[in-house]
Amino acid sequence: MTIIERTEKIHNDLVESNSESIPSWRLAYRLERTQRRNALSENSILPLYIVTLGISRNYGGPEEGGWWYDWTDVEDVKRVWGWQAARNAIRKLKEDYPNSRYGRGSVLGGVDFEIRLSSDPEEIEDWQSTERPYYC
Repeated sequence: MTIIERTEKIHNDLVESNSESIPSWRLAYRLERTQRRNALSENSILPLYIVTLGISRNYGGPEEGGWWYDWTDVEDVKRVWGWQAARNAIRKLKEDYPNSRYGRGSVLGGVDFEIRLSSDPEEIEDWQSTERPYYC
C-alpha cells in the first residue's frame, strides 16, 4: 500500500469518527507522519529505490522532413535503506553508467543516463517507455 493510499484510508476512517474541529485531512497527515516516525524508530525503515534510466533518441518517420522521439529504458534498480546508502548507490551507478560523449541529441547518437530516486516501486513502471508514439 502506497503512502497516498494509506493516507487516504486514514483520512476516510477519520471522516467517519471525527468529532474535533481539526480538518480530517490534517489528522490523517499527522497520523501517517507518526506511523512513519515509529517505523523509523523501530529500525524498519522504508526502502528507497535508486533507478537508472537510459534515454535514447529514435527516428519516428519521414513526415514533415523527419521527426524523432525519446525512448526511456529502465537500466538498473537498486533498493537501499537510508540516505547514506542511497548516496553511495548513486555514486556507484554514476560510475557504472557514464553518459556518452555525444548524448542523444547528437547526430552521432548515444544514450543519456538519468538517475532518479523513488519511494514507490509502482512509480518506476511509469518511467519505462512502452509504446512508440505516432505522428499526427
